[in-house]
Amino acid sequence: MLAMSARKIFAITASLAVLIAIVAIFMVTGPPEAETDPRLDDRRVADLQRLAGVISVYHEETSSLPVTLAALADGQTLQSEPLDPVTSEPYGYEVEANEAYSLCATFDNSSDVTQQGGFWLHDAGRVCFRLSPAYGEF
Repeated sequence: MLAMSARKIFAITASLAVLIAIVAIFMVTGPPEAETDPRLDDRRVADLQRLAGVISVYHEETSSLPVTLAALADGQTLQSEPLDPVTSEPYGYEVEANEAYSLCATFDNSSDVTQQGGFWLHDAGRVCFRLSPAYGEF
């Protein structure tokens, strides 16, 4: 009878140790769903690049910048306004002085310097890229 109690105590103690270890790992690294797919950030950059190209065409045709990104969705050049792949929210857009504008997105991770060109490199979090209508760094 005493041996059975020792086994139960050992089993409970071992189970608690495993549970504490799992909780500690989640506290340090976050839950599995906290891992983000780097392809989502690549898609965000591609969406911003596409928007910059469409804004350039719009500016060439109208000599002005669009008031909103939604104004670009004409069903021809741009079928619909691209949305963030996770939040389904529109990307940030702000017209600035001197015909400059900013396109903004919230990135999950910092960009890999070996993967993307210089201008579109970004940190994690909300990042805005300032552009000119001629589709270049302002």
